[in-house]
Amino acid sequence: MHRALASILLAAVASLLIASAVSADFSAEQWQYVKSLSLPAGVSSDEPLSLIIDEEVYVHAAGGLRDLRVISGAGVETPYLLETLRGSVERTASALQVIDRGYVPDTQSQMTLDFGPGAIRHNVIELGASSMSELWREVEIEASQDNSSWSSIGTDEIYRVVKGSTVVESYVLRYPTSSSRYLRLKIIDDGTGDLKMGSAIGFSEETVPPQLITSRPVSMSQVNDTTERISTIDFDLGRSGVPYHDISLATPDQNFNRQVAIQASVDREKWIALPSGGEIFSYTVGLNPLDRLVVQIPETTARYVRLTIFNRDNPPIEITGGVFEGYQKRLVFLADAPQGYSLYYGNDESNAPVYDTGVVIGNRVNSADLLTAVAGPHSTNGEFIAPTLPKEPLTERLPWLMPVLIGFIAVLVGGLLFSVFRKARSLSPPPLD
Repeated sequence: MHRALASILLAAVASLLIASAVSADFSAEQWQYVKSLSLPAGVSSDEPLSLIIDEEVYVHAAGGLRDLRVISGAGVETPYLLETLRGSVERTASALQVIDRGYVPDTQSQMTLDFGPGAIRHNVIELGASSMSELWREVEIEASQDNSSWSSIGTDEIYRVVKGSTVVESYVLRYPTSSSRYLRLKIIDDGTGDLKMGSAIGFSEETVPPQLITSRPVSMSQVNDTTERISTIDFDLGRSGVPYHDISLATPDQNFNRQVAIQASVDREKWIALPSGGEIFSYTVGLNPLDRLVVQIPETTARYVRLTIFNRDNPPIEITGGVFEGYQKRLVFLADAPQGYSLYYGNDESNAPVYDTGVVIGNRVNSADLLTAVAGPHSTNGEFIAPTLPKEPLTERLPWLMPVLIGFIAVLVGGLLFSVFRKARSLSPPPLD
């Protein structure tokens, strides 16, 4: 008995494992769309290839791109690595000494920096904060190998602006990469005196810029509510699916500082509040414009965006446009099929695949050196079979049926109760005289 029961349990477990394995296999008829992939000429076997995700895939793929499948010409599913191209910044500190300071009234404050013999390459200087509460100065940057002959290699600005509770400042100077031992910084005087800058740190900064995908709204509207003292701007991007995390606003107005809030929706019915920087502003400091009109939010792919500006007692500002930017994404896979590849997408029921590519491919990827596969046009998969919709319950197909049945049952029960009542009366003893 126990042996038979164990056999039944083992058979059931095996059936579940087989069913799960079958459900995990790629089946072309479950994917609605496909793009053929063209490989670059001269690609060698087992070489990592990059495929940039295009807008058609973003729009028609399942959320999170979980349904993407790279299939070889032989019908074999090919593992891939999905990357977000955020870019990177690597900084290496460079030892230096401040060997000279000077000030020429109404002309400039000056600092000379020594990176030492055999100076490594450098392209960034970060100055210590000034004692002045507000400043905006242009800085001329000169380089020398002998602290005698100087040549100009660039200009930049340092500033500190205070508006209410908002402080905007930068003491970072960037210039073309140099291996010169000496740098001289000429901080142009604007009539407010010697800055008396203190410390300085040198860096070698290597930057891989992010790759961005840009969206623009197909329509927008603004409503100014003077009672609630808010402005509401609704953006319609025309489609969901394309990622964005930065919203760059356009306005002709200046000299304002406003708190903002962001909401997103896929259907204009249910809105979800998104964390954001919470503030936009635009000032003119002397002749220098200073603004922050980019609102940063967690990455989303929603079609509709609502911006709320809290005006308080100020007149509304006019928002004339917006640009939505997000990090581009790419697939990285190993090319080893001479028959070519296709990218399948458009299956909302699929789960994100789990591959070993993070180990197998990840440490072989160099963003600058990967060859790129090119996706063909968006097309419907000829093998796709639309899922059969579940049959509606009988009560939904025949909405009159349930009330009729209830009425019939009520009549039947009432008749039965009446019959029992009559029979009970006939069997009861006659009343006593």
